[in-house]
Amino acid sequence: MYVSETASAEKRGRLVLVEGLFALSGLALASWVNFGMFHATGPVTWRFPIALQLAFLAVILSLTPFLPESPRWLVKKERLEEATTIMARLMGRPADDSEVAREIASIHAAIQRDSGHRNTYSANPFSMTKNRHLHRLLLAMTITMITQMTGINVIAFYSVSIFEGSLGYSGSVARIFSACLQVTLALGGLVAIFTVDRFGRRKLMLFSTACIVLAQGAVGGLSSDLTNMSSDRAVIFFYFFAQFTLPIGMFIIPFMYGAEIAPLGIRHKVTAMGAATSWLFNFMVAEVTPIAFANIGWRYHIVYSATSAAGCIVIYLFYPETRGRSLEEIDEVFLQSKTGLDPVRVAQRFPVGLDVLDMVEAAGKGVEAEHAEGL
Repeated sequence: MYVSETASAEKRGRLVLVEGLFALSGLALASWVNFGMFHATGPVTWRFPIALQLAFLAVILSLTPFLPESPRWLVKKERLEEATTIMARLMGRPADDSEVAREIASIHAAIQRDSGHRNTYSANPFSMTKNRHLHRLLLAMTITMITQMTGINVIAFYSVSIFEGSLGYSGSVARIFSACLQVTLALGGLVAIFTVDRFGRRKLMLFSTACIVLAQGAVGGLSSDLTNMSSDRAVIFFYFFAQFTLPIGMFIIPFMYGAEIAPLGIRHKVTAMGAATSWLFNFMVAEVTPIAFANIGWRYHIVYSATSAAGCIVIYLFYPETRGRSLEEIDEVFLQSKTGLDPVRVAQRFPVGLDVLDMVEAAGKGVEAEHAEGL
């Protein structure tokens, strides 16, 4: 959410995905540490992993005080001078530059529009207002749920058990495969950095989810007869295929998407509930998987192929493209929508680079005209 609010529309996708690449690299590092500790003995097997985490926490604690405050939050708090200074730094322009002033004015006008209609707009993310709070909240929560319901964490959590138990590899080889899967995940995140602003969020989310439909279906079918050596090797291929293709569109983008589509006044709530949804379904997958494997075996992968296919349909119907749009432009897309299916169509109709300030001012004049007509 912080990166989304402080980055320009043109760079927002790449910058958020860089953050994702570091997260994925951390998972890869953790997997190799796990492999190393498998061969160690004594207290070092748990002391070293904990100590290594503290090193990264020290970096975070030392650098966080130097981060600038979100200019949008400052505008919301009517601290316009500070917001202008920080926006100028982020845009690489002088504080008195006309583009900086217009950007601050657009943000301020959008906030004033919301706060000026307290009977219509609400700080409650569950409210069914003209600003479509509940609609946007459901989109933010559903997309993170879809990520977990691709079943990708079945591979992440239980890859060592699968390689050892189902495929018959030794503990050492199984952990090497597992660590390599995490490196593949990071490589997919690297690809995402160079594609997110070229192809857009919507296309990449559809691509990754469709790839998981194929991968989970293939793993399920191939796992039905692991006495065949070729099936064994093909299963491993599709595990790597899933790990590479999923982060291109469905690892960090869903979290960024929730921050992009949420109104400024409730962005923190929407983003938090989207993340909470992800972790709840993550927990569910982790708890259900051992039981499912024990009872339905290879058919469990078919379940996730089906849920991923449903995810493709939902993304296609309900998720508008946000690439290249300012957060205020995205806000306008939802304001112009009347039903849950409208945002995709409205986003396709509205050109990127809308003059949001003029639209807000026009909307304000329209409200004034309606009020005068009523009198």
